[in-house]
Amino acid sequence: MQLPLCAEALLMAFASAFSQPTFERMLVIGVGAVLARGWRTVTNIVWTMGELATGDCSAYHRVLSRAPWKLLLLGRALARLVIELVPDEWVVVAVDETTAGHKGAKVDGKGCHHDAVRSSHVHTTWKWGHRWVVLAVIVKFPLAARPWALPVLAALYRPEELNRQEDRRHKTPAQLAR
Repeated sequence: MQLPLCAEALLMAFASAFSQPTFERMLVIGVGAVLARGWRTVTNIVWTMGELATGDCSAYHRVLSRAPWKLLLLGRALARLVIELVPDEWVVVAVDETTAGHKGAKVDGKGCHHDAVRSSHVHTTWKWGHRWVVLAVIVKFPLAARPWALPVLAALYRPEELNRQEDRRHKTPAQLAR
């Protein structure tokens, strides 16, 4: 696929995180997500890209559901691009934990987590789901009134009991952030 020159350098920075066939499909998804009107579903993106989206539509769905990615390389490339936006300033990094509610017997990696937003000094609230540790770079854009936190990497925190059952090394949210 022939990319516009202004987008080529941006998108090619992520090539090392994917295999060649997956990256080619990811390019179609990335460009299509910008061009698509309405909902940014994979089907609508593939329909918008027309003949540029070669192959079956299910191959593009698999990019997001089953294709292997090198998440650390992807996060590093994204962080490098974000840091280039503010070359003359200190780089400020923020870490946040977010619990996304997921119930069900077949949800992998879920656990019962303390919900800091809904809890108070008197009452503690627990929530079933995934706890994501998100790393963001704080960027001050010239025309923005306040800084933006641009997320560059996320990791799933798995409960200690689940790691013990699956014979994995347990990592705390602070260890995941590091």
